[in-house]
Amino acid sequence: MLTNLRVLRVRSGLKASELARRLGLAETMLIRIELAQAYVPPKWRRPLAEALGVEPEAIMDPATGWPKLAA
Repeated sequence: MLTNLRVLRVRSGLKASELARRLGLAETMLIRIELAQAYVPPKWRRPLAEALGVEPEAIMDPATGWPKLAA
């Protein structure tokens, strides 16, 4: 599954390892979120979106925290 999060990260030129490091996340967790295998915990929603220059709603469902699939 391709998520908006992964699309935006790739477009920004960031490697998963770099974004994970910036956010203090395990790279494996970031990849699980990008693959829509895990939801985004509330404390990571805004920092993750800000790191990509978007609002949280652009990359996840605000009610559930699950990543939005790319169109």
